[in-house]
Amino acid sequence: MRFRTLQYDVPGVADGGGAAEIVFSLFNGTDGGPTDMNIDRWVNQFRTPEGDPAEAEITKTEVGGMKITRIQTAGSYQSMGAAAPRSGQGQIGAIIEAPGRRVFVRLVGPEGTVNGTAEAFDAMLAGVMPAG
Repeated sequence: MRFRTLQYDVPGVADGGGAAEIVFSLFNGTDGGPTDMNIDRWVNQFRTPEGDPAEAEITKTEVGGMKITRIQTAGSYQSMGAAAPRSGQGQIGAIIEAPGRRVFVRLVGPEGTVNGTAEAFDAMLAGVMPAG
């Protein structure tokens, strides 16, 4: 199973810091695990300065007949395999439940860059449609 189907750099925005990364992962059926489990994992990778899980804004919508769960959070980010967490990071993620498959989209990077691209991320989600 390939977890990163597509991966791109997102340029930093003015006063937002450096580049962020957006990753698209495509899973058939229920591969990749339950939506709530993945959202919880994403939340728990971000911490407050005190070491507690960072607060996350989680919304559920439906677009084009597909359920979308969206998350946004910020704090110190502990990526898989990293020796130490990076502070000042942000995340916007979404799991799109399409017929027979799911698409995971995750944008992670400097908080200013992530916040500065939130509108474009949400426009992308608002425009998703099933193929065919």
